[in-house]
Amino acid sequence: MLRGAPTVRTVYLAAFPSAEVLRAFIDRAEPGDLLFVHHPIDLESGDPKGEWGRFFQPIADKTIDALRLRQLSIYSCHAPLDYHPTFSTSGSIAAALGGTVIGEFFPYGRGHAGIIASLPDFFGVFLCHNGAESCYAARGFRCSLRV
Repeated sequence: MLRGAPTVRTVYLAAFPSAEVLRAFIDRAEPGDLLFVHHPIDLESGDPKGEWGRFFQPIADKTIDALRLRQLSIYSCHAPLDYHPTFSTSGSIAAALGGTVIGEFFPYGRGHAGIIASLPDFFGVFLCHNGAESCYAARGFRCSLRV
């Protein structure tokens, strides 16, 4: 977290503070503006079937210096957003799919990082076993997928 000038005019939002996001923020923001991120550092995970990523990437010292020089602020809120009953990542996905939260799992922090959702009938949630040639959807129909 970094505190810049005291007056915030614009809040920028991002999931990760990648080098590209930080460069765009530094280029566009005015003193005091805030970059609100979910993750405190970047994660370059790469392609699971190809080239490995560089994993966790700290913010470069020269970028922090530029943020300070421009009097910009960064705030990260990771765990509380993972389990918040209204704004959690899992809950937001369920809501975007038209689902209703009917339960929780994976205790985390002051809540649960995982939710169980009831989704509309038109949407199939597939429960697949790794390497299986077929899988069964949560609604009971069968599909042919190679996982």
